[in-house]
Amino acid sequence: MNEPPQQIPPPPGQIQPQYGGQVPPVQKTNGMAIAALVSGLLGLTMCPVVGSVLALIFGYVGRGQIKRSHGSEGGDGMAIAGIVLGWIGVVLSLVFLLAVTLGAFAVFNFAAESNVQEVLDEGQIVILEGSLEEVGEREADCTPVERYPDMGADHIRPGQPHEPYNSNPPTSGPHYDRPADPGFYEPSSAIEPERLVHNLEHGQVVIWYRPHVNEFLEEQVEQLVAQEPNATVAAPFENINDPYNIVLTTWTRARACVNVSQEVVDEFRRRFQGRAPEPLTPRFNG
Repeated sequence: MNEPPQQIPPPPGQIQPQYGGQVPPVQKTNGMAIAALVSGLLGLTMCPVVGSVLALIFGYVGRGQIKRSHGSEGGDGMAIAGIVLGWIGVVLSLVFLLAVTLGAFAVFNFAAESNVQEVLDEGQIVILEGSLEEVGEREADCTPVERYPDMGADHIRPGQPHEPYNSNPPTSGPHYDRPADPGFYEPSSAIEPERLVHNLEHGQVVIWYRPHVNEFLEEQVEQLVAQEPNATVAAPFENINDPYNIVLTTWTRARACVNVSQEVVDEFRRRFQGRAPEPLTPRFNG
C-alpha cells in the first residue's frame, strides 16, 4: 500500500497557503501617517509652528487615505499621534506668542515709566492724557492758592522799565494801558506779561502755560479758554517754576498745577473771576 506523499513545511516567515485560498496581501504603512508623526515630533523640538501645522495636515490627509484604502494601508495610529502632537505644538506656540506679546508690552510700559521718571527727575512732568473731567484735584498736583501783595495798577509805556514783579508769573503791578484780547495765544506768540497784567486788573483769569511740553497740554488749555471766551486769556510763559506746567492767575492770586483739571479751574474761577480793581469781567456761574 502506497503512503501519501509527506508535506514539507514552508520556510520560516512564509505564510502557508490554505486549501483553495490565496496568500493575504501585506499591509503597507501610509506615507502621510509617517510624515505626520515625524512632523509632530519636529514641531515640538526643532521646527515649532511649521512642524506642528504640517503634522496636522499630514495627519488628517493620511487618515483619509487610510480609510479609502479599504485595509491595504495602515498607520492610522501614527496619523493620530501626529495630529495630537500637532495640536500640542500649536497650543504651545500660541501660549509662547501670548507670553512674548505680554512680555513686550510689560517691557514697553517699564521703559515708558522709566522715561517718565527721568523726565520727572529733570523737573518736567508728562501731562496726563485724559479728558479735563477725568483729572481731579489730586491728580492735577497743584499748589495751594497763593495771595501776593498788591503792587498797584500803574500804567507804563511799552518797553518802559519798572520794578520787578513780586510773583512768577505776575499777578499785579505796572502794566501797559492796553490789555490783550481774550483768547488762546500760541507758543510762538510774543505777548508781553505787562499787557496781561492789565487783563488781570479787569478780573479776567489768565492761564500761563509752559510752551512746547506737548500738544495735548495746549489742547487742554485751549478748551478751558473756549469755556469762558470773554473772561479767559491763555499765554505761553517760559519761566514757570518747575515742576509745574500751568499757572492760574487773577489779581494778586495764583495757583500752579502740574496737570490740567476741570475741577481745579472751575473752583478757581468761582472764587476769583471778576474780582479785581476794575471788575469788567462777569463772575463765573459754572
